[in-house]
Amino acid sequence: FADDDLAQRFVGGLDEVLAPILNVLDCLPAYFDPALAPVDFTRWLAEWVGAETDGDAPEDAEAEARLRHAVAAAARLHRVR
Repeated sequence: FADDDLAQRFVGGLDEVLAPILNVLDCLPAYFDPALAPVDFTRWLAEWVGAETDGDAPEDAEAEARLRHAVAAAARLHRVR
């Protein structure tokens, strides 16, 4: 297997395709932390926990911080319920 050129190219292709997926899975807990999640995922989290947003991407750092705070606050409220 290690000497087979076709197998090496095949495995290399699989690695190239699967690497982004494996990277997300390795970092999965960070995706559910409003302080660490990518902004587009944070918008999805906001919908998931019922935080009110305007639906658009935050325009600046202050808007992004408000979005992250709203998601964290909504998640805390859901834990209390």
